[in-house]
Amino acid sequence: MMGVLAGHGVGMVNALPTRETIQSSPLSSLSFILFSCVFVGGVNVFVLISGWFGIRASVKGLLKLLFQFFFLLWGVTAVLLLTGMIQIEELTFKNCLGLTDGYWFVVAYIGLYILSPVLNLFAEQASQRQQQFLLISFYVFQCYYSWTTSYLDYFGGYSIVLFIGLYLTARYFKRFPVKYIENRSWSLFIILVVCASLVMLLSLFFFGNAGRMVRYDNPLVILEGICLIFAFQKWHFQSKIVNWLAASCFAVYILHYHPYIFGRFLQGARAISTSSSGLFYVGEIALFLMVVYLACAIVDQLRILLWYWMVQRKDNSGK
Repeated sequence: MMGVLAGHGVGMVNALPTRETIQSSPLSSLSFILFSCVFVGGVNVFVLISGWFGIRASVKGLLKLLFQFFFLLWGVTAVLLLTGMIQIEELTFKNCLGLTDGYWFVVAYIGLYILSPVLNLFAEQASQRQQQFLLISFYVFQCYYSWTTSYLDYFGGYSIVLFIGLYLTARYFKRFPVKYIENRSWSLFIILVVCASLVMLLSLFFFGNAGRMVRYDNPLVILEGICLIFAFQKWHFQSKIVNWLAASCFAVYILHYHPYIFGRFLQGARAISTSSSGLFYVGEIALFLMVVYLACAIVDQLRILLWYWMVQRKDNSGK
């Protein structure tokens, strides 16, 4: 989720370097390209984590997911309306239904949640050979028809189709670990980032575009996510602070991408971008993103307390 925040707070505020920028400021251009290639996979990693641990779908779980989304969406909107910061208009009702481009991830993830029992059944019962055939066929099909040619519009990976592939990929590697990747996860991650950055640098210099390197359906980005999963799954530690922050990571996305909040988030990131540079910019934007994450996690505590109160009350009434 910090990767998602960084992608929004830096990637959406600063334009990709042009040929002239690369020639005049090669170091800063290369730094931004490396940054983009490192953090572009944040969304993929989120879905891969879901696949690694497996979604155990239930009515209660789906209600909890929907409650989190609409409680935070409506809660922020209500506060802004009551304080007079926004006015009721036709767009307000559309936003309150979550029908905005910014919440494509929520819609796709809910779809993945609904389909997860079927996906789990395949991942747990199909043979290794069957899963290999499906995944290889899926990615060959996707890479050619979507990522390479754009013949099929998968919206650059902004869709449930990619989520299904990522979910099954993580389930496969959890059940059938690949020791070569597991033992060299960080090295492979660095190599993939460097390769993607070089392609992106050359493409920006000669063709004026990113060479499809900052798309979620980019195979290099997908492989980066897999390497990160293997790298971090070795870390066995217990931290109440980390668990506390992790419990609200989805809320961070919902809150900072709220239709009436995201513009202010970008304004803050843009102000830092224009007022500082170099290491000062890195430190200030990192602090800004951490404060945003922490603020969202604190706000989310109300949702967590209310949900557990509702569940506890229902359980007590059932007794």
